[in-house]
Amino acid sequence: MRIIIFLLIIHLIGCVIVYAGVKLRLLHLSKIILPFVLLVPFFGSVCAVIVGIFFSTTTNRRKKVDLEEALEDTSAQNSLVVERERNYQNIVSMEEALLINDPEVRRKLLLTVLNDDPKQYIEMLSKARMNNDVEVVHYATTALASISSDFDIQLQDFERRYRKAPDNLELLQAYKNFLQQYLKSDFIEKHTYEIQRSQYVNLLQKLIDVGQGDLETYLEMIDTLLESKNYSRALFYLGEVEKSWGDSQEYWLEKIKYYFSQHDHQQIIKTVKEIETKNIYFSKQNRELVEYWMAKEERKKFHE
Repeated sequence: MRIIIFLLIIHLIGCVIVYAGVKLRLLHLSKIILPFVLLVPFFGSVCAVIVGIFFSTTTNRRKKVDLEEALEDTSAQNSLVVERERNYQNIVSMEEALLINDPEVRRKLLLTVLNDDPKQYIEMLSKARMNNDVEVVHYATTALASISSDFDIQLQDFERRYRKAPDNLELLQAYKNFLQQYLKSDFIEKHTYEIQRSQYVNLLQKLIDVGQGDLETYLEMIDTLLESKNYSRALFYLGEVEKSWGDSQEYWLEKIKYYFSQHDHQQIIKTVKEIETKNIYFSKQNRELVEYWMAKEERKKFHE
């Protein structure tokens, strides 16, 4: 009798343990199994504990793996989404934004671009003013007006500071860089453009005079002089480039550009032959540019 009572007590304790384990989620068992545990003395609770521990351990391990995989997948997906968005913003140019048929999407893309750095898209903003979307035209016109105002303020600031410190090399370089960008914008009046182009040449000359004239500075000087049709001075600086960078493709490309600006077809052919004889390396892009110039000269010569 005492043995039976003892076993019943053990059984009840086992039932309580199983119930508590299920309630506290320590044992991964359904509550449906509780009647079975209660009706099968001793062995019911023992089996329930063993099975519960087994399933709890397996499930937790599986959950951990699933969680890690889920986190990795989520992280990967989030990274992919962010990267796609970043790439999308980089890939979608202003021109492509203007070609999108959906007005709402087009406006959002336009605003995204403008919030980035509208000065990079001055040319496209000018085209956007001709768009058939009234809001796009408004955005473009407003942006150009703002850029123009900013340029004017910066220009006045540089002029004032340069008058006070004409020998400040850091200021000289910054002023030159600003004018370079300013002259490439297409909303400057012709008279203002010519004045600032002349000042730009002066700044380039100052950099050369103080020993800060690198290859890019000389090339900018030659290009600007060619634009203003100052061929004799451009030829002088072309000679200076030859002295220091005579084996570079930049020098030979600039030489062809010089003759192209004067429509001297014979000298262009002669220069190209020199390049081939001297075995000067030319990038694919520069080769295509030279071929384009030569083809253009051929067409012009044919029509004369």
